[in-house]
Amino acid sequence: MKRANKTTSKVIKNIKRPGSRVSRMKNLTKEKKSDEPFAPDPHSLQTLLNAWTESTELVAEDGTILALNEAAAKMAGKSPKELLGSCIYSHLPEASAKALKARIQSVLRTAHLERFEEKQNGRIIERTIHPVLDGRKKVKQLAIYSRDITEQRLAEADSRNAMIYARNLIEASLDPLVTISPEGKIIDANKAAEEATGVTREKLIGSDFSDYFTEPDKARAGYQTALSQGKVRDLLLTLRHKSGRLMDVLYNAAVFRDEKGEIKGVFAAARDITALMRAEKELIKHQKHLKEMVRERTAELVQTNQRLEREIAERRLMEERLKQTMEDLRRSNQDLEQFAYVASHDLQEPLRMVSSFTQLLEKKYKDQLDDEGREFIKFAVDGANRMRRLINDLLAYSRVRTRGKEMEPTDSHSALGEALANLSAMVQESGAIITNDDLPVVKADKSQLIQLFQNLISNAIKFCSEDVPHIHISAEKQDNEWLFSVKDNGIGIEPQYYDKIFEIFKRLQRDEKYPGTGIGLAICKRIVERHNGRIWVESEPGKGSVFYFTIPI
Repeated sequence: MKRANKTTSKVIKNIKRPGSRVSRMKNLTKEKKSDEPFAPDPHSLQTLLNAWTESTELVAEDGTILALNEAAAKMAGKSPKELLGSCIYSHLPEASAKALKARIQSVLRTAHLERFEEKQNGRIIERTIHPVLDGRKKVKQLAIYSRDITEQRLAEADSRNAMIYARNLIEASLDPLVTISPEGKIIDANKAAEEATGVTREKLIGSDFSDYFTEPDKARAGYQTALSQGKVRDLLLTLRHKSGRLMDVLYNAAVFRDEKGEIKGVFAAARDITALMRAEKELIKHQKHLKEMVRERTAELVQTNQRLEREIAERRLMEERLKQTMEDLRRSNQDLEQFAYVASHDLQEPLRMVSSFTQLLEKKYKDQLDDEGREFIKFAVDGANRMRRLINDLLAYSRVRTRGKEMEPTDSHSALGEALANLSAMVQESGAIITNDDLPVVKADKSQLIQLFQNLISNAIKFCSEDVPHIHISAEKQDNEWLFSVKDNGIGIEPQYYDKIFEIFKRLQRDEKYPGTGIGLAICKRIVERHNGRIWVESEPGKGSVFYFTIPI
């Protein structure tokens, strides 16, 4: 800080900028006849610097910042303490620092003021470098003023663009357009106005607008209406070309005002309706013929209307029947689902009895049975177990819609974790390697989402090749839905069976090597459809499969 106080005491001297903030600093200094720098009160200098809204920095020849105000610190995005005593180039982008250094070297050589603009971090900065001279007129220090003129330049560009736009807008009109002063003199006109009058824009400007109409008094009256009432609409006038050609027009005008709300003139347009007037005459000529045609068509329409009424009545009847059919179908589906549930539930007990008594029979008469008899008992037990699995799967299939829970925000990563926990024995036995990416929170029935993951992963493990099963689960956001994928390195599926595998009781593999009931993927399809999603597979025999399903966001 001692160095900073010493450098701050070196003050701006002999800057010839009449009326500038820098020139007012002379009031805080005492001129000396020697070449020593000024030594004003540092506190007064800093107070003056901070009073300026413009970024101001006092810099040594090597770029060291000797003094600065709050505006300069704010522009640099740092505190005054960080900047004071540091090199000014170190706080600027490389290109800006290089440009500033070159300008400072020029001022040091010429002792002349330098003003320039540059782009910095997307902004336009205007910098002014003043040489600070000692008693021998040599540059000792430099005062650098910076201000952000981005908004000013943008405003200037907007103003230029607005003028170009207004001119193009006027010229784009096919109608004659003019602006008229409160005294009735033309201020501006477009190309269409030149063509309609046969007079150039230069000669139109300054002339009385009413001189170009066949009824000047009527035109002036309409203009006065626009001045008094703010506008005039569809005043029928006739515009005269200098060649004598006439044009029927609809005159429309509205006043325009300045920032204070005072009327500065009228903006007027003349729509050529010459062709329209001719068409109107032709229209009147054909009216009689049209009336006759209307009478003839009316009779036909009455008949058509009666026929439509009959068709509408028939369609309403069909809609009522369709509605009743849909209601019957809905009740039938409910009854079928209830029947499947009840049947599945009620079949459990007899199956348990068959299995239990068959096992008791084997246990009690094992020594009295030959190999064939024991094999028959084994077939019976296996059949009962398969039937039990089939009934359980059928029960699960029927419960997808009837026993589903409310949809709520569900962490799919957590659901995957519970599914893997349920499959832990199967995963451990197979040695499967299961990985996953980050999975989203979705609106779903958590228990069914767990079952969906569980079925797809167990399916991937079951239909693995000779290699260790590798399964990867991922999700990707697409438009208004999440796209999940379960990828494996299994045996794969032929393309013609892509849809078949999602049907109930449809199995591609009959080999005992791949046990199952053929309901697992059908349950997956039903769960996804209950969530208003889609499910499909992409596969190639021998190269694994990828099962995709979507859940709406």
